[in-house]
Amino acid sequence: MPVDSFSRGKPLEYVPGNVMLILMILCLPLLYPLSNIIPPSWSGENHVIENLQVFVLVLAMIIAWVYAHRMKDLQNRRFWKWIVPIMMLLIGRELSWGRVFYPVQTASGQIEFLSKNQLWFGPMVNPLIAVLIISFVIAVFRFKLYQVFVRLWKQHRFPTLHFVLVVTYLFISLIFEKHLHINNYVVMEELSELMAYLCFVGLSLNMGYYMKGDPLKRVNNSE
Repeated sequence: MPVDSFSRGKPLEYVPGNVMLILMILCLPLLYPLSNIIPPSWSGENHVIENLQVFVLVLAMIIAWVYAHRMKDLQNRRFWKWIVPIMMLLIGRELSWGRVFYPVQTASGQIEFLSKNQLWFGPMVNPLIAVLIISFVIAVFRFKLYQVFVRLWKQHRFPTLHFVLVVTYLFISLIFEKHLHINNYVVMEELSELMAYLCFVGLSLNMGYYMKGDPLKRVNNSE
């Protein structure tokens, strides 16, 4: 039976996401040195790191959509279908709910963005977010989507290290955002968030692999 080879002490097996897992482990001690090399401007709104975050989240959304159409089991298909709007929610957050598409130039020549309340669709953002989150919570319990994690855990197939790395990188990002304002802390915060999203891609790939077998073979089925 294939298992998460890192968390269970087995020889490394080839499963999608393991290469990314290795890279993300190697990047962990390099976060601070990298934050002192990367230009501070890269961490600004609608700049390099944030755009990379959006790219990775779009990739995660595509992976979820593909798995939603490849899974043989109905519950697994539903699980991945609900991951898609959650990724859309995160993409919206990284795009500041559309603010980045409305840049304005200040008197000093700097580029700023309209506030959410100034956008024509601004009043609709929070209600839509609330509806999406409530719908997701209802779906989790109505369709028992949490059983996907339970089943993978009992089968010793849950990508434990991927999950731990996601939480670790998000925790580092939160610490630098809220408390640890050292040199280039904004770069550190945004870089940690980018790494968390990359770990999530690896987590998704491994979960999809174990939930249906070889992800390259399409399973033709109808819901």
